[in-house]
Amino acid sequence: MQMKTFLNLVLIFCFFIFVPASLSAQALENTDSRYPERKYRRFLLPNKMKVMLISDRTLQRGAASMSVAVGSMSDPENRYGMAHFLEHMLFLGTEKYPEEGSYQKFVSINDGFSNAYTADDRTNYHFEIDPEYLEEGLDRFSQFFLAPLFNPNLVEREKRAVESEHSKNIPNDFRRIYQVKRKAYEEGHPARHFGTGNMETLEGVTREELLGFYREHYSSNQMMLAVAGPQDLDTLQNLVAPRFAAVKNRNLLEKRISSKFMKPDPRLRLMQVKTIKDSRTLTLMFPLSSTLHYYKSQPLGMLGFLLGHEGRGSLLSLLKRENLATALSAGGGISNKSFSSFDVNIQLTPKGLRNYLRVIRNVFQYLRLLRSTGLPRYVYDEVKLMSEIDYSFAEKSEGTSLVNIFSTLMMYYPMRTVEVAPYVVTEFKPRIFDSLLYNLTPQNMLAVLAAREVKSNEKEEFYGVDYSLSYRQPKWIKKWRNSKINSSLKLPEANPFLPESMEVIAYKGKLQLTHQSVVGLRREGLSAEVLKRLESVQGQLWDSWYELLNAVNISPQEVSVDALRELLRKHALGNPQILRDDEFGKIWFQQDFRFETPKAQMMFRINSTEVYSSPRNAVLSQLYTDAIREGFNEFGYPVRLAGLEYGINVDKEGINLTFSGYSDRIPELVKTVADRLKKISIDQKTFKTLKEIRLRRYQNFHFRQPYQQAFYFRNLFLEGRKFSIFDYEKEIKKIKLKDLKKFANKLYSRIYIEGLGYGNLRAETVSEAAEVLRIKLSAKPLAKSKRFKNTVRQVNAGASYTFTRKMKVENSAVVTDIQ
Repeated sequence: MQMKTFLNLVLIFCFFIFVPASLSAQALENTDSRYPERKYRRFLLPNKMKVMLISDRTLQRGAASMSVAVGSMSDPENRYGMAHFLEHMLFLGTEKYPEEGSYQKFVSINDGFSNAYTADDRTNYHFEIDPEYLEEGLDRFSQFFLAPLFNPNLVEREKRAVESEHSKNIPNDFRRIYQVKRKAYEEGHPARHFGTGNMETLEGVTREELLGFYREHYSSNQMMLAVAGPQDLDTLQNLVAPRFAAVKNRNLLEKRISSKFMKPDPRLRLMQVKTIKDSRTLTLMFPLSSTLHYYKSQPLGMLGFLLGHEGRGSLLSLLKRENLATALSAGGGISNKSFSSFDVNIQLTPKGLRNYLRVIRNVFQYLRLLRSTGLPRYVYDEVKLMSEIDYSFAEKSEGTSLVNIFSTLMMYYPMRTVEVAPYVVTEFKPRIFDSLLYNLTPQNMLAVLAAREVKSNEKEEFYGVDYSLSYRQPKWIKKWRNSKINSSLKLPEANPFLPESMEVIAYKGKLQLTHQSVVGLRREGLSAEVLKRLESVQGQLWDSWYELLNAVNISPQEVSVDALRELLRKHALGNPQILRDDEFGKIWFQQDFRFETPKAQMMFRINSTEVYSSPRNAVLSQLYTDAIREGFNEFGYPVRLAGLEYGINVDKEGINLTFSGYSDRIPELVKTVADRLKKISIDQKTFKTLKEIRLRRYQNFHFRQPYQQAFYFRNLFLEGRKFSIFDYEKEIKKIKLKDLKKFANKLYSRIYIEGLGYGNLRAETVSEAAEVLRIKLSAKPLAKSKRFKNTVRQVNAGASYTFTRKMKVENSAVVTDIQ
């Protein structure tokens, strides 16, 4: 397949210049190639702290994030959770701001929030706030790293807070499995540490011990700070430099950790873990040295692309056909400067659980196929193209989601590359790919089988997990090495859904300034005279920006045309069109004028009385959407890889279809999906699997967090027609494949379609898509009186109702509603 190269010109990413700065080194400054209003400056403070500033006048939030290169792997052997405990203590007062909780209170009352987390190799602190209060927020934040109090009166209380956090996590299967896996790591390796901590591991910790840990690990040369706001770069630098340059540089060396956290073994390492929820997973974990320095070629991403592919000829297709698995993902797992891992995660069927060795054999057959072919150039070209497109048209982030990324990436990548390093593939390096592929061997693997049914003979001490760790004889390894590659396993085909046109369609709709628009414009600092003229055209419709700008007649001396157009684009509203309004449906359209990217969305709700007429039909509707999604899977995976998304879900009113992504392929996607909506193409085996998965979801509801269950039962009481999870559990057991096929034929007998097209689209494109959908379903119109309308029960005045239920998890929740 010939690959388009139109984006090579777009992706001349950054033009860097060095600008003078009164710092320990010159600052590196650039403008984001995607957003001209976003400017970056990065530098080292004299104390060697890495700093990145992001100035963007369109930001609504000020934000800061500090990553410190210390995490749970730095905990002393007798003090698991120390780094996490210290993270908690920093929030409890500093010398300059000693009042407990004053930092959180200040951030909260100024429309912000703050948080922190501790990972294996780092601790991160962050906050976001109204930009007007960013300066004081930074002043308070900087004190965490200058003079924390470690108030001795609060040490014991905060230990209990850590214990409470750990207790909350105990029922979480993901955390349980993650912790038990550490039992297979090398004795004495810090990767084995229990990171959260609890009352037992922190028993006896004193303020002096906390201070010692802080001084040993918190140093400015091991800190990475990112700050973002609408202020210009010089202003941001003046807010940051004097405060954070005072953080002490203890000249700490980077922590050296062995890359050998799990050594090769000639036997098969098998860990079996009992789960709380009814789930069955097989994870194959391959330990590797750090791969962060391969960011230009991203070999683990390439491996994950190939092994995790779900199209025709894929490993997952084979496993599904043999009724061994329902889902598979593959890619990088652990990743830090010392070591990494490549993980293959497989959701098993009951048959797959019994035959997990066969599943592992199939994985190694696909790996042998990859060794024989190497990394195909067309695969690299596809991944590279989509990485460029996705980077170029990524949605703008702000607040903590923006600064957290940069403070973390500065730990791992050269400062000049952090905007693009983990996102854009730039080098074809098949030898690196091959070298990593050859590390994916049975001898260099931990297999983790997690399910309720597995055998166990040990109990993990922190989460109380029942597990076993055994070593199987090498005969299995020889079988996998010598078995013939299944003929159905193939490399992915070239992707036919890759976008071809990135054209942004010129806006042809109406524009208007509403009261809401004017309120927003008042906050932009425009003069009273300019605002008066803008208010004078409020409520009128205009055919173009040019016409609107002419009408307000504002001179360039008052505000530049470009600046005013940008402000109007931000605050003006369109005038959505009704493209169709008849017995078959109502279709709306609004072309995008605000973001000007080649993306779009189409959404259609197909109203049908069948979906929620009884508990049985409600379950059939859910199984129907499961079956349609399953039938879409092989064709749908390339769709997602091409930056498109489609969804099919059900609610009380009908079937909801959503399409989004790069706009040039959306009409084709709508047609492809519409062609398949009335076809239940699954066989009896697949139906049995889908039914079992759906039943398991119903049953696992009882292990959700209590607050989630409480809200569910609140809604069950208040909503008009509402069938319960208990109804579903009874009904699903009676349903057969023939019932589902019969239901699918009847589902669209009478329909009413409500739709919306929004984004980089033309009106005729949306109209045609809606008509394609109507024709493909060949249905009669659904009368207005028959359409479902959700209602809420009104509680009688003075009445009160109480619902209580014993949970299967050891927690509780109360929800009170006052009507």
